[in-house]
Amino acid sequence: MYSPPYPYFPHAFVPTVHGLPAGPGPFPRLPENPGYPPVEPKQLISSAASLRKLLADGNVVLARLSDEPFARRLMTAAQAGRKQEVDRLMKSIAISSVLAARYTPSGLVMTVTPGDQDLACCVLTMSLKWGQ
Repeated sequence: MYSPPYPYFPHAFVPTVHGLPAGPGPFPRLPENPGYPPVEPKQLISSAASLRKLLADGNVVLARLSDEPFARRLMTAAQAGRKQEVDRLMKSIAISSVLAARYTPSGLVMTVTPGDQDLACCVLTMSLKWGQ
């Protein structure tokens, strides 16, 4: 078989950056900045603060649903298919956020969103099981 006239090491060490070949050779170097904008956390911080408000409102909703007479009225209306009564009961929970609820025979799904449309930054969704 033919032998090359120079030393050949097929598995020679190739320097890498983030797991990709770098340095001189047939592979181009990756740019130091791949084109992402500088990190600006203002929106994330604002969203986290808004979500804390939603969590507080969600806690109020859960406290109300933990009240047995209220829970019984809600489940009875849902079981009878009286959606308007279910909506009225859910709206009777005094929170500043917007509360939307949908139900199935096995559970209740509630979505809490900020009351101000300009703060469409976050959504809190809670699912509660109430049947088999």
